[in-house]
Amino acid sequence: MVAVTGLGSLPGTDFVAAARRVFEDCPELPYVPELPARGPWATMIGRSAGLLSGLAVSLEAGQWRLSATPGWITAGPERRYATTASGSPRSPRGSPAGCG
Repeated sequence: MVAVTGLGSLPGTDFVAAARRVFEDCPELPYVPELPARGPWATMIGRSAGLLSGLAVSLEAGQWRLSATPGWITAGPERRYATTASGSPRSPRGSPAGCG
């Protein structure tokens, strides 16, 4: 038996429609589709960075970098909070804002 799967980007921002297409095209071995139009956290590198436990990352000038301070983006005219993969703001301690 031969199973086919996929890897790569799909157009659009609708994850449900993309997942439906993946399950229709590759029912034996579905994959998680990448939707880069949803922003930098939706790319393969952004999703992988969200899984890093204990390491902070920031997106500076289109490049992912390990950050010195968890939860901060230090590039640009002012320091500002980074966001989680879901888009919610982070506190300076790195936990989602409002969570302590």
